[in-house]
Amino acid sequence: MPLYEYECTNCHHREEKLVRQSVSSENLQCPKCQQFTLSRLISVPAQVSSHSAAPLPLGGGCGVGPPCGAPWCQRKG
Repeated sequence: MPLYEYECTNCHHREEKLVRQSVSSENLQCPKCQQFTLSRLISVPAQVSSHSAAPLPLGGGCGVGPPCGAPWCQRKG
């Protein structure tokens, strides 16, 4: 099920809900004011980074053995 962000047009409360596509926002009730006035907000997609999010190994090396060829590898071959 997709995660959508909704805002109540009555009290302006915002929240995220896991909702099936077959469910209309007219059937969703605001948990704060109990009104059926939620409208789905336009969500911004997550930005994909071109850089790896993996951290560099501690100590600047990859362990023991021959050099692995990674840019951070400080082993001598």
